[in-house]
Amino acid sequence: MANKKFTDEEIQILKANKYTFNVTHNSIRFTTEFKQLFFNKLNEGNTPLSIIEDFGYSIEMLGSKRIAGIALHTREEFRVNGCFHEGRRLSTIENQLENKEITPSKALIIMQGRITYLEQQVEYLKKILKEVK
Repeated sequence: MANKKFTDEEIQILKANKYTFNVTHNSIRFTTEFKQLFFNKLNEGNTPLSIIEDFGYSIEMLGSKRIAGIALHTREEFRVNGCFHEGRRLSTIENQLENKEITPSKALIIMQGRITYLEQQVEYLKKILKEVK
């Protein structure tokens, strides 16, 4: 997340752009179409700043740090998934629940196991920190 927060006025301007999927005071998410076009233009050798301007966004409004992040995350999303998505990416358990591949009770058991494991990790880290002091 970038440090620059969007004002209410900037949010309205950003929402008006057809390539904006969602925008809050802290973040902006783009449509699948934007990500694909952005990625293609990056691969053609265009700079992230010029691409952002071409798609009707203000460089000053987004900020250079956020624009660099957009380029980084777009490349990473394609590298990991081989495609683009809109909105929040669901976790594996959420996907399985949504697709009815597992029951809610099975998902709960999996999540409880993960919580137990994470609690054990935290306790181990606390122990290590005590020994270091």
